[in-house]
Amino acid sequence: ILKLIPRHYPQSLYYSFNISHPVLRKAAARAQVQAARADGRAGRAPRGLMKHLDDLQSLLRNPLVDKFIAALDMMTAVPVSLKNLSSQIATALGKNSQEGRLEAQALYDGFYNKCVGSHPVLGRWIARDTSSDYQKFFKRILPAKQFGPPSNRGLIRSAKTMNKRKFRGVWSKALTQLVNHPEVAKRGASSKLKDYSMWLYNYERHSSGLLEYLEVPGQYSGREMPQPERHVKIVNFGPRVMVILSKQKPKRVTVHGNDERDYNFLVKGGEDLRLDQRIEQLFAVMNDIVQQEPQCAKRRLQIRTYEVIPMTDVVGLLQWVPNSIPVKNALEDELKRRGLEDISCSVGHDVVDAARKLVRKSASTTAQQLWGHIFTASDEPLLRIFRDSENQVPEDLLCSVIKMFCSSPEAYILVRARFARSFAAFSICGYILGIGDRHLANYLLSKEDGAVVGIDFGYSFGQGVLLPVPEIVPFRMTRQFRNLLRPLDSDGLVKQDMARILHELRVHRDVLLSVLEVFVQEPLLEWQSAAEAKAQSQGCDVSWYPEEKVRIAKMKLEGVHPSRVLLRELKQHSRWKDAQFQQTAISLVKGVRGKRPAFRSRTHYRKCETAREQVDHLMDLATDPKIISRVWIGWAPYL
Repeated sequence: ILKLIPRHYPQSLYYSFNISHPVLRKAAARAQVQAARADGRAGRAPRGLMKHLDDLQSLLRNPLVDKFIAALDMMTAVPVSLKNLSSQIATALGKNSQEGRLEAQALYDGFYNKCVGSHPVLGRWIARDTSSDYQKFFKRILPAKQFGPPSNRGLIRSAKTMNKRKFRGVWSKALTQLVNHPEVAKRGASSKLKDYSMWLYNYERHSSGLLEYLEVPGQYSGREMPQPERHVKIVNFGPRVMVILSKQKPKRVTVHGNDERDYNFLVKGGEDLRLDQRIEQLFAVMNDIVQQEPQCAKRRLQIRTYEVIPMTDVVGLLQWVPNSIPVKNALEDELKRRGLEDISCSVGHDVVDAARKLVRKSASTTAQQLWGHIFTASDEPLLRIFRDSENQVPEDLLCSVIKMFCSSPEAYILVRARFARSFAAFSICGYILGIGDRHLANYLLSKEDGAVVGIDFGYSFGQGVLLPVPEIVPFRMTRQFRNLLRPLDSDGLVKQDMARILHELRVHRDVLLSVLEVFVQEPLLEWQSAAEAKAQSQGCDVSWYPEEKVRIAKMKLEGVHPSRVLLRELKQHSRWKDAQFQQTAISLVKGVRGKRPAFRSRTHYRKCETAREQVDHLMDLATDPKIISRVWIGWAPYL
């Protein structure tokens, strides 16, 4: 079947196979070695699997798509690419073996040749400024003795002095010097496509042969038989890009299709987007489950999804959600309209200053270190700081934003209901998948109907709980969101819908768990690294890590009390052995701090018999001021 698909649908498997191929080859090689050890022969079945992989790769080979992927890869911000390379090299050096050092040298040589020499796929079709930045880094900033050109083999020759720690120090210092260079900073904000990719800038659609077309990505849903002859082909790319001013500096590109329509995509480098893709696929499965129930279908209880197309393990495309705005930007615009544009920033500074006084830390203490101390501080002063910060910001900002989308009071009721239903769907499904890092920039607000769209799932499956400042709220339910739902409050507009959705997911949990098995069979790069580190330190099997993530999701779908699930996740935190941290975490999660125990403690943490009971406990966790007052300041808990 796999060999038939590329013959009929040439570009359907290309991107997925491009990422999975190295992993599959390693698995086949391991199986071949194990078979050889078992019976003294080479192992026919594994060797056959290797041949199948080679045949499939030959069938899928497409030089035009290879160039497209390489051109997108070169759009990644130079510092981001170099940081990603340093992480790979450091991992290889951390093996403390000749094999690891050879691997590190090969990584360095490949990247050097690609960015400073002639690109193996694009040749000289690299943007001049991008090439200049790489040459500046490799030829002028890095120490020539320890690095230099590939022929120098500096990492091999300096084996006695260049260990993982030494490498990180030298590379980090050089990278800081590059980032602070004024020319590099200026170029990184350019809005011209040709400053990032000459190949994309000069691309024009080929005139003959299906394989010589580039299809607009994201047209293979897997839900119906594809019709490639009807798929939209790329004619060329718009000459302007929009740089998003975030850590990775992703860029929005415009694709001109042969249907005379424009398609916007966000090019994101330096990340493995398979996690985002799988989250969106899980959301689609959840939508299918929920829509089978008549009441849920009638109320349109579903998550707004978008296409995610990983090209390699470090670059990919995300479909641009049209006519939307990040909730953070919408609230900031509303503050500007009221002449209060500086208040959000000043509130943040006030909170940090008050926190420093509370734990008696100097101005040189970083915010992350400061909040590490805040987590274990006493409740009363923290609650006072939190309430003061809330009171400095108008409580109806989000209400005003929603009103601006509406032409009448009746329209406001409808838009608000759409907001509440989409928010309920995303929040409860996000809880099942352990989606964290829910600051306001990670929510988009549709200007068409008020629906909420969640983005950026880098901290999923409980990774937010393991942050230096653990995010122990199951979803965001801060004051701006609660006030939008008045006078019914969260009970009428959110909790009932959450319970409906969760009930359906619990009933059909076997379907979800079977889909989640993909994470066990083909874990993400970050999961593999974490699993290997755990295996080395504790002697457990590398499959333990992804299996534990799926096991946590299963506990949630079986109705295990949210406090019990959260404590199990927190036991993997780096600070769990710290007695004060552990004591604070347990009392917060169980809701037994102070004289009045929280609602979630009244059932003695037994299994939740109904979805509504589980939702009540989750909402209690999400709105507990003792927890919210300890949330990382960048999360803006006062909004």
